[in-house]
Amino acid sequence: MKKKIFWIIGGLAILAAAVAIYFLLLQRKNTGALYAIPDNAMVVCAFENVQAVTTAWDASPTEKALQALPVWSSLRIQLEFLLGASGLEPDLDKDIADNTLIAALYAGGNNALDWLFVVPLNRASGFHVSDLVNEVVQMNEHTFEHEQIYEFSSDTTLFACAKVHGLFLFSSSSVLVENAVLHVKKQPSLDTDPAFHKVHSAMDENVPFYVMLNYPVCVDYMASVCKPDLYAWVTGIKPFTDWIGFTLDFTDEGIAMNGFTAASADKHIQDLQGNYAYEMPDIIPANTVYLDRIRSSEFTVQTAKAFPDEESNRAFFDRWAPWLGERMLVGMTEPLDPDFQRNMFVVFPVSDEKLVYDKLSAYAVNDSLVKENSVWKMYGGNILHTISKVPFPDTMFAGMVDTFLVFAPDGGIIEEMQQQSMEHTFTGKQGSYSQFKQFVSSNFNRSWYFDLGHATQLFNYLLPDNKKQATYFTDHFGKLELQFSNNGDIFLFNGFLQYTESAQRTSGMIWKQSLERPARNGPYVVYNAERKQMYIALQDTANQLLMYSANGSLQWKQFLPGKVMGEMHEVDFYGNGSTQILFNTSDAIYLMDFNGNMVEGFPITLTALATAPVCVDNMGSGKYAIYIPCSNDNIYGFSSDGRPLNGWNPFKGSGMVQLPVQVSVHNR
Repeated sequence: MKKKIFWIIGGLAILAAAVAIYFLLLQRKNTGALYAIPDNAMVVCAFENVQAVTTAWDASPTEKALQALPVWSSLRIQLEFLLGASGLEPDLDKDIADNTLIAALYAGGNNALDWLFVVPLNRASGFHVSDLVNEVVQMNEHTFEHEQIYEFSSDTTLFACAKVHGLFLFSSSSVLVENAVLHVKKQPSLDTDPAFHKVHSAMDENVPFYVMLNYPVCVDYMASVCKPDLYAWVTGIKPFTDWIGFTLDFTDEGIAMNGFTAASADKHIQDLQGNYAYEMPDIIPANTVYLDRIRSSEFTVQTAKAFPDEESNRAFFDRWAPWLGERMLVGMTEPLDPDFQRNMFVVFPVSDEKLVYDKLSAYAVNDSLVKENSVWKMYGGNILHTISKVPFPDTMFAGMVDTFLVFAPDGGIIEEMQQQSMEHTFTGKQGSYSQFKQFVSSNFNRSWYFDLGHATQLFNYLLPDNKKQATYFTDHFGKLELQFSNNGDIFLFNGFLQYTESAQRTSGMIWKQSLERPARNGPYVVYNAERKQMYIALQDTANQLLMYSANGSLQWKQFLPGKVMGEMHEVDFYGNGSTQILFNTSDAIYLMDFNGNMVEGFPITLTALATAPVCVDNMGSGKYAIYIPCSNDNIYGFSSDGRPLNGWNPFKGSGMVQLPVQVSVHNR
C-alpha cells in the first residue's frame, strides 16, 4: 500500500514538473518580441508599418537636423542595415512588413548607441540565417546558450543576428544579441514591468510607429554625456517617472507627440493632482531658455514630505506653507558664461503680499528691506532647494513682481523684471509663446518648455564634445514643450517640437486629409472619365477602401474582406466612355464604379487563393480578358462580365506564379 501511494505521489510530481516545463519553455516559443528586450533599454520602438514610417521620416523637412541627434541617426543607419539584409530573404522581408518590429536602444562603452531589432517569424520561421550572406559579406558563427550567433562583416557594415524561439534578433552588437538570447530563455517579458505594461497597453497598436522611453535610464545616459560636474544636477530629475510612451506625427510646423506615462508610487509624478489651465505669465523674461511649470492641488502637502528633519519641516510650515499656493515656475535665462546656474529663477504666484513679507522677513540678511518693489537678500536657499529641486545657494535674493514672488541667485534678474513691470514694457514669453501654444494643451499639471533659439550657449556648456551637432539642431528647431497631465491611474503625455521658419516645409501641397487608420495599400491614382478628373483610392489597415476626389473630399468608403493586391485598373465595362476600377484580393476579383457600387457579376469568388495581381487585356470594343494565377497552379481567365473566358479552360500546371500574367497578342 505504501509503495502504491509512493508511486502515485511520484507520478503526480513528474506530471506537475512536465506542466511547469511546458509553460516555462515551450510556451515561450510563440511569445512576443518583448521577451527579448532586457529592462535596461533606453528606448523601445514599435514599428507596425515600417514602410509608412520611413516614408514619413523622409518627407520631414528637418530629417537632416534629426540626423544630428545620435539616437536618431543610429536608428536610421541600423534600420537600413536590417532592411538591406532582409532583402536577401523574401520571407523575412515579408515578416518585417507584416509583423510588429521591435527596436530597443542601449548605450554601450564610450556611450556608443546600439539598437537591437526583434522580428516575430511566421513565413520565415524555416529560413537559415546563413542565407543572408552575399558576395561582399563575410560570416562567422559561435554558440551561446546552445544557440547559433552569426556575425556578418564587410568594409562598411558589421552586425550580428540569431533565431531563437520564433524570433529573429538583429543588432550591430553581438553582445546585445547574446543578451537577448539569454533574456528570451530565462527572464520575464519587459511587459511584466507594471509601469511599462500600463503605458504599453494604453498605446494604439493601429498607428504605424510609437516610442517607449525608459525615463530613468535616459536620464542616466544624459548625465554620462554631460560635463562631470553636472552629474548630480542632471540625475536630480531622475525620480520623476518611469516609462513614457508616445506617437510621432510629422506636421508642416513640427513634430507632435501624444501618449501616456506611468510610474511606481515613489516617483514625483505621483504628487501631481488635479488638472488645470495654466497660462504663461507675462513676467517671464524674453530670453528664458527653460521653464518648468508645476500645478497640483496637493503641492504644499507633497512638498512638506520632502523635508527630512524636524527643524526644516517646522521652518517650512511656519515660514513658507502659509503663502504657498498650487503653482510653481522654475526657469533659466540665456546663460552667457559657464556658471549658468546663476541664471536660474523660481516664481510663486501669491495672493497676500503682506503675509509673504511677514513670514520671510526673518530670513533677511542684515538690514535688507523686505518690502514692495525692493530686492532683498535672504537666507533659506536650502529650503527653496528642497521645494524647487533646483540647487540654490544658501544666501539668495527675492522680490515681488506684480503678484508673483521671485527668487534668484542673482538679484539682477529680479530687478530687471521689476523695472519692466513699473514701465509696463514686458517683453516676456507671453509674446513669443502666444503663437507656439496652439500646438500644445492649455491644461496640464507639469510642463517643460525649451526655447531652443536661446539654448546654443547652454548646450555648448552641457555638451562640450558635441557643439557642432547641438548648433545644427538649434538652427533647425525653435521651441519644444513636453506636458504631463493627471488622468486617474495613468498620466497623459503630449508635446511639440517646432521647426524654425527656415526649416518649415515649402511644398506645393494642394490638400491634406487625416485618416482614421494608417494606410495599408496605395494611394492609387485612377481616372474618372465621367468627371474627367483623377481620383485617389487607398486601403487602410481595417481593409476599408477609401475613394477621394481631385479636391481631396472623401467620396465613399467600402469594406473589403481582404488586402488589395497590386495595382488598380481602369476599364470601360459598359463601352460608353465611362470608367470603372478593377482589382483583386487574394480570394476575389472586384469591379466597382466611382460611386462605390459593385458592377453586376462581381465580385468573382476564386476557387483558390490568388498568388499575384490580376492582369487585364483590353481586347477592344469594350471587351476585356482578365487573367489571374492561383495557388492550385492554375491560371484562370474571365471575360469582362465576370463569366469564364470562352476558349480558355483554366491553364493548368503553370506552377506557383507570383507576378501578373503577361499577354502576348499576334494577329488579333
